[in-house]
Formats: sequence, structure tokens, C-alpha cells
Amino acid sequence: MTSHYAHRDRPVRTRDLGVRNLGKTAMTTYQTPPPPGWSPHTWARPEPAPAPTSYRPAPGPSRLAVVAVVLASLALLLAVAAGVAVLVGGSGSGNDGGGGSGWDAPLTGRLDAAPKGALGGGTLQSAVSKVIIEDGGGVTQLTCPATPSVAQGVVTVCHATIDGDPWAVVVLFEDTDGSFTLDLI
Repeated sequence: MTSHYAHRDRPVRTRDLGVRNLGKTAMTTYQTPPPPGWSPHTWARPEPAPAPTSYRPAPGPSRLAVVAVVLASLALLLAVAAGVAVLVGGSGSGNDGGGGSGWDAPLTGRLDAAPKGALGGGTLQSAVSKVIIEDGGGVTQLTCPATPSVAQGVVTVCHATIDGDPWAVVVLFEDTDGSFTLDLI
């Protein structure tokens, strides 16, 4: 085996140690001289590691962000509580001033004397007006038609002006004794 040290422009015979030379000529290569100071027994010194950078943790949340999250959570909680209060208990104000049923709870009343046949419009007007006024409504005009009979499920519609607004008052009789429920539309 030939030396691994090469000299300037001098052919160096090399041979692969793992493969037999099967009658082929050895490869000839030309190598350039090693750099000055190079020795096969010296190891290259590793590059020095870069200076460590100072570790600075990521900035935490600012006070303004924390306050914003707390206030947003509080607003959401109040909105949910208001929604639950409306769905469960209503507004609790009596007359809601909107369409549909004008009252939170149904208004109920009873005729002074249960009629044995047809019920005149004046008697029903008096009973309906009394119930609305007791609940805090101001009735300025009320007209009710005559009702042929008073029995469970019989419905009569009266027309009224309550607190300056026109209303249709649906009267639903619950029994033959003259108990009724009002619904304002």
C-alpha cells in the first residue's frame, strides 16, 4: 500500500482495500499539497459557540387586556341573566304596551249574578270594565255584544279604549257560574 501523503504533482497509487484487484491496473490520482501547518495527527479546533443571548420571557397580558376580558365576561353574564329573567318571569310591569296579550298574567273575573240564559252587553261591559280598572287600566270606552249563553268555552269579543289605545278584549267563559278570563289583543 502506498503512502497517503501526496507530494506536488506526483502520482499516488491508491487501492480500494475492500475490493480485490482483479487484474485491473490501480487508479492513479494527482493530489495538491496540503496547506501549510496541516498534519494528519492534528484535529481542527471547533468553532467557538456563539455568545448566548439573554433570555427574556414573553411579555404577559397587560392590565388593560385583563380589565377588558373581565368586563366582557360580566356583560355576557348580565345578558344571559336578563334573558333568563324575561323567559321565566316576564317583565313584571303589568301592561307591556306591545302587541299580542297586553298583560303578563291573564286577567280573571266573575259576573255578579250568573245568568240563566242570554247575557246582555251592558252587564258584561260592567264586569269587564271593573276587572280592567282594578288592574290599573283606564277604560274610556267599552262596548260588548249580547252573549246568547254563559257556558264553558263560550267566547265573546268586546272593543275598548284603554289608556288611550284601542284594544280588542277577548272574554272566555270558564263555566256556567260566570267566571271568565280576559285577553287583550
